[in-house]
Amino acid sequence: MLTFYPPADGEEFMSLNLAIRLRARTLYDIAERVASAKEKMPVYAAAAEEMGEHLNTLYRPINAFLKSGDWRALVNRRLQADLWVRKSAEAALPHDFIEFWKQLMENNQRAAKPAYDFLLLRLADWRRGDIHSAIPGYAAPPRNAAGRNHPPGWSIKTLLRNGSSDVELAAARLGRTAARKLTPAVLTTRKTGYPLQELQFDDMWHDFEVIHQNKLCRILEFNAVDWYSNYPFNPGLKPRVNIDGVNKSLSERDFRVWAVTLAATVGWSPRGTRFQGERGTAAFRCGLADKLRHWSGGLITVAEPGMSGTAALIGGFAERAKGNPNAKAIKEGLGKLIHNRLAGLPGQQGIDYAHKPASFAGRNKESLGLLELQGLIQGGENLQLSHLTFAQGVAAILQAYDIIRDRHDHDIEGWLEENLITQDFLADPLRDIWVPLADLDEVNRNALVIISRHNPDLIRTRRMSPREVIAPHLGGTLKLSHEAEADCLFDDCKRAETVTAGLIAFKDADMGTGTFRYKAAYQGRDGFKRHLANGEPLLVVVNPFIPERAFLFNPKGQYLGVSPRDHEVLRGDVDALHRKIGECAADFKTAKQAADFRHGLVREASLTHNTRALLDSLAPGAASRHPATPLIDMSDEYAATEFNPLLDAEFVSSADDAPDFDYEATAADYDTSVLLDH
Repeated sequence: MLTFYPPADGEEFMSLNLAIRLRARTLYDIAERVASAKEKMPVYAAAAEEMGEHLNTLYRPINAFLKSGDWRALVNRRLQADLWVRKSAEAALPHDFIEFWKQLMENNQRAAKPAYDFLLLRLADWRRGDIHSAIPGYAAPPRNAAGRNHPPGWSIKTLLRNGSSDVELAAARLGRTAARKLTPAVLTTRKTGYPLQELQFDDMWHDFEVIHQNKLCRILEFNAVDWYSNYPFNPGLKPRVNIDGVNKSLSERDFRVWAVTLAATVGWSPRGTRFQGERGTAAFRCGLADKLRHWSGGLITVAEPGMSGTAALIGGFAERAKGNPNAKAIKEGLGKLIHNRLAGLPGQQGIDYAHKPASFAGRNKESLGLLELQGLIQGGENLQLSHLTFAQGVAAILQAYDIIRDRHDHDIEGWLEENLITQDFLADPLRDIWVPLADLDEVNRNALVIISRHNPDLIRTRRMSPREVIAPHLGGTLKLSHEAEADCLFDDCKRAETVTAGLIAFKDADMGTGTFRYKAAYQGRDGFKRHLANGEPLLVVVNPFIPERAFLFNPKGQYLGVSPRDHEVLRGDVDALHRKIGECAADFKTAKQAADFRHGLVREASLTHNTRALLDSLAPGAASRHPATPLIDMSDEYAATEFNPLLDAEFVSSADDAPDFDYEATAADYDTSVLLDH
């Protein structure tokens, strides 16, 4: 009985391409019919006619199979190149020579053709007697093939076919990172995750220039994205200014301050949040990771990607150390989305020098020229420039972030598996206004669902936007307290200042223009307001991203409290001006409250004595029946005004025997000016 191939040869048979396997099975079926037939040639002829082939193309492989029983006789080797039986020229290439050729390819940073030319030059030197140019794998210089300028098997096509793989070339030419991109990566999923489980941080340069302080500059930013919802938080934006001839870019200190700001405003999940930084600028160094872990009770953990500074090849030179961008792939991908959204703004620089717009030089020249004219001509501020201002650029960036947060035409991984879908009701077909059913109460939602049964087009099912996914969870986050924020910012933002005229004032070019003023007062741990004396030294910590408050420390680093910022008031805004006057009056009253109390104790004794004397002069014995009370409230800043003991409400007693003295009649009958003269 015939057997096609034994199970032990199954792996070898399946390694053949599909066309070879199908033909081999067809020939095997014909071989079975031939083996069972008494007259074999008619079977061959019928099969050849059926397949439209010559008789010999079937007879030879089938006859060989019937004689040997080896299924390999049925394989048509012409359909698979690696089964060809080649001449000995290529097959005879020495292994050491192949390895030497691969090394030549890998050493050239651009192409293989120069490496091939170098190989032939080395062969020529060896033939001229230079033993140092010997080629591995050969004992003597090989001769050229007939009619060729190279030895047998040394053609460029043959050597490229036997050259290095793409991974080997990338590792040797570009390094470990480039080679790893050609091999399988670690894939992750957001299934079973939760919002704020991981925040990925990064820095970014925007690809357009804006006008800032009469100069052109690019906008830099720190940003973070929630790994689960793909929600990008508001970035920390900063112009790339030139100070004393040096361009000030983002620094690690800037990132640490912004990361603390995010922890104080957005916060972290009660289930725990991982802050995924990087090894470059967006790094949690200088003890910040430990402080965040401490103040969050261990709920914040900080992770940084591994470094890839080791050599790509054993024995190679070490590479420049850098982080692994795959560790924050969500953020890296979001950066491209943001750049694409802002690519229509004026002043584009392009993604790199090769993609710089042709109008870049002319646009910059015009804007810089107009900026010089603005201060020289009347009405120069009305000139229309070809670039946005920094404020306009910031507004455009924030608008792009809002669009990205609200998009639902996306294909984010795991969205359907996590059931992150919702339904909308078409409330206004003319204006294409859709109302999310999730925002309605149960009664209205059920009513709209019933209505949509008669018109299914009124309901659409869509993916939720990143904002819709994360919004329900932002209200329950935990945030840094004031003292925690002050501690995290202390090393990077502390500055020594002195109280002057009840204020703490300073200028800081990194924070902005103008003077930053804060009241020299704070609320103590006991809840009472404390005022600092003029001339008192302090350590002040101000968050550049939230400059509306300052954290105060004494010179020894003891935390005192929070001081609000003191803003100027527009003189034409009467209501704001009155509020400011009232605040200043209240601050003055509070500042001298202790002195009022001390002086009031002395004054109270004198007033009490005078009150008794006046009572006795009006009605003998009244002072004993009505215990005298001070006529002036010492806590009132207007206590020093003129008074009349007969008309003061505090003078009237609530005792039961009060009717024996008619105070109202007395006040009408007596000339009070006489009493005051006495």
